[in-house]
Amino acid sequence: MFPEGSIWQLHPFTPLSLPVFGADTQRHLYIFRAKGGETRKMAALLAKRAAHASDTEESHDGLIGNARLLVVLTGPYGEQTMRDLILDSNILCIAGGTEITYVLPVLLDIASRPQPRDRKISLVWVIRHRGDIDWVAPELNILK
Repeated sequence: MFPEGSIWQLHPFTPLSLPVFGADTQRHLYIFRAKGGETRKMAALLAKRAAHASDTEESHDGLIGNARLLVVLTGPYGEQTMRDLILDSNILCIAGGTEITYVLPVLLDIASRPQPRDRKISLVWVIRHRGDIDWVAPELNILK
């Protein structure tokens, strides 16, 4: 829920970022398409904040720098969803569009631990526009 928008609207967004256990605050990254309604309202609020902040800029692809927005998060965030994965299992993650927000944290978690040399880890991500890669470029660079 984004309390700065409406406390009555909940959205099924998945954080793109991994949690930092023991930290007082968390940095979350979200990807959502602001076509209308509450997501459009949140995008407009973030764009306004980015325009007024000296350290943020809106880039040509619509990404909004370091603008901040309060989030009330519920659900299994921070769970190690792959904790029971057998070490000699190969991994194939498939996502379309913004669904990358679920599979990237899983892959980042797996990549942060030692892996068997013969394990194969693959990501298939279907996107509409090549520029959508910019949404998660830093995370994809980590996985390289």
